[in-house]
Amino acid sequence: MPEVPLPEVRSDAAVQWLADEEGVQRKWLKFVSQGLNAYAERRNFLTDDATSRMSPYIRCGMISLRQMAKEAMGVSEAFVRELAWHDFYAHLLHHFPETTEVEWKREWRGFPWKHDEKTFERWCQGQTGIPLVDAGMRQLRKEGWLPNRVRMVVASFLTKHLQIDWRWGERHFYRHLVDSDLAQNVGNWQWVAGCGADAAPYFRIFNPLLQARKFDPNSDYIRRYVAELSHVAGDALHDLERLRSLAPDYSPPIVDLERGRKAFMELARRRFSSQGLSLF
Repeated sequence: MPEVPLPEVRSDAAVQWLADEEGVQRKWLKFVSQGLNAYAERRNFLTDDATSRMSPYIRCGMISLRQMAKEAMGVSEAFVRELAWHDFYAHLLHHFPETTEVEWKREWRGFPWKHDEKTFERWCQGQTGIPLVDAGMRQLRKEGWLPNRVRMVVASFLTKHLQIDWRWGERHFYRHLVDSDLAQNVGNWQWVAGCGADAAPYFRIFNPLLQARKFDPNSDYIRRYVAELSHVAGDALHDLERLRSLAPDYSPPIVDLERGRKAFMELARRRFSSQGLSLF
């Protein structure tokens, strides 16, 4: 198990976020006046700058959740719910500090996650052969930032399709994100992996092709970060069979998505049925 590193976001990635408290307030008020009303409808679209991007400043104490919740109340309940999740994960880590190392759900402790360093490195480098996953991981390395939708997709791919330990992914995110926050990082990774404080069942698995079709329909986000796919028409990037002939230099898929999904489901069923548990 790798040790928890300190965040090491490159300065060229972090410079765009530099601001004093007055500057943070200006950024926030601009979002309130220009983006908050449309937040619920637009937040997941990957080519829109539709989120507040306040998380690095919340992390540094440059703006408070209380102010943001007060000013968003009555304008966007969806945004207020996201602030509530932030507060919830902070409380969760305070009361269960052991969850930085073990799963919140006790029945998941000892789950046979894989520790495949070679496969993990391909995920880190954005060389999985799955366009949306690769775009997200390359953006993370380049900018120290990811849209929340992409964070969920790449985390689900690592833990479900590849069955790799969520702690490895959590620590990679913590090292590279400009908004690295231990409570949020641990809470969200366990949420995606299915082993955290969440009522949803373990078989929630994001399909990165369907997610791309829905939230990056023209593949503009993918082409922005995956240079070897920049010449490929948008809809082709949602079809791995077509993609092989159009971009022969692009990495082949590291896993068949349907087989990977079924393999995880079978592993989880065997694991929990052997314990006499039913998580459906």
